[in-house]
Amino acid sequence: MSKKKKLRLIKKDIWESPKGLVNGYDRKFGDRVQHVLAHAEPNKKKLFHTIFNCAKNDILKLIDEAWSLKNLPLKEDPGAYVINMGRQIGTKGETGIKIIVKPGTSEIITAYPIKI
Repeated sequence: MSKKKKLRLIKKDIWESPKGLVNGYDRKFGDRVQHVLAHAEPNKKKLFHTIFNCAKNDILKLIDEAWSLKNLPLKEDPGAYVINMGRQIGTKGETGIKIIVKPGTSEIITAYPIKI
């Protein structure tokens, strides 16, 4: 499924998810969508890199689901949210998602599976 079917173009190269997460420019990947989707496969260049256990096409939907369930950001990081999904969403038993946005916005920086 293409990016356009899941996200809405709101400005040139800026996409918004159905739940309001804004995916803009990323200097390494081109855009934040590709940055997040990098967690669909292993990366041997990184010491710490978790992988979603769903199909690549379902990752953005999963992150949107998590965003709709979020509470307050972490006290030590106002742009970080940890959401317990109540089921395994990572390949190593992770049941939570950490979503990092620019503080005070819905502009996503990254999202990845974590152990709760």
